Amino acid sequence: MAKSKAETKAKAKAKTKAKAKAKVDSKAKAKAKVKGSSPGKEPRRAADDSCSATGVPKHMWLITVEKGGAYEKSSRKMELYSTKEKAIAGAPKLMDSFSDWGADWRCGLEGLGKEGEENYTRTKDERKSVGDCGIVFLIGDTGSSQSYLQLELHKMDVCA
Repeated sequence: MAKSKAETKAKAKAKTKAKAKAKVDSKAKAKAKVKGSSPGKEPRRAADDSCSATGVPKHMWLITVEKGGAYEKSSRKMELYSTKEKAIAGAPKLMDSFSDWGADWRCGLEGLGKEGEENYTRTKDERKSVGDCGIVFLIGDTGSSQSYLQLELHKMDVCA
């Protein structure tokens, strides 16, 4: 009988140790389940892409479309994007919504689906040369109405 009590105590002690180890392992696995990381490694964060501990992007990109002229009240719409590439990719759709010519402002511009046609609206395309701030697309009427449609890109600092 003495052996059976000792054996049961040893088994109970082993079970307790196994439970404690399982609890520690489950906590480690939960920590490792961060998107983009693998078990046992810290999550990857680019130093210039996000603020230190919060994970918030350091910069946001604002695109502003403005339409106006000598004989019309100007109107404006703004959209915010997390990257410059997304902002420039979303720019044509925003221009379509404001343009009096529909999608014809795209005529003759590379990468917008109407490359083979004549650029009769004389749209200026600065997608490749725009920096952190500036005009991406500009349609200006040199006639008497002096109407214009422009899309601007602005880099905004989120974290100070």
